[in-house]
Amino acid sequence: MITLSLVPTAPEVRGRALGLQEIAIGVMPFASRGLGAAAQSVGVGTTAFLSGILLVAVLLTLAARVPQLLRYSGVNVP
Repeated sequence: MITLSLVPTAPEVRGRALGLQEIAIGVMPFASRGLGAAAQSVGVGTTAFLSGILLVAVLLTLAARVPQLLRYSGVNVP
C-alpha cells in the first residue's frame, strides 16, 4: 500500500504522503471502536451500508472541492 501511494508522488512531497499514511494508521483503532459500537446497536449490515454511503459522500465532496483530482493522469507534470 505504501508503494502504491509513493509511486505517483513527487519526490519533494513524499514525506507528506507518508505522514498521511501514518495518520490513517493511527486513526484506525478509534474508527474501529466507533464502527464496532455502531454494529452492535444497528447491525453489521446497516453499519457497512452507512459506512459506504459516508465514503461516497466524502469522495464526492472531495471531488467537488478539488477538481484537479478528476483530471489526475498519474503523471507528475511540474
